[in-house]
Amino acid sequence: MRAGLVGYGKGGRYFHATLISSLPGATFAGVVTRSPERKQEVVNDHPGA
Repeated sequence: MRAGLVGYGKGGRYFHATLISSLPGATFAGVVTRSPERKQEVVNDHPGA
């Protein structure tokens, strides 16, 4: 299963993305956000997402 997030605030960064990444058979596909800073955080935290 591929899953993504809308937004990458504290909940998305520290809970949801980590949870998705740890689930067997799940792939964290990425995040939709308007913030260039948040986009860079996603790249740093989850390369390939």
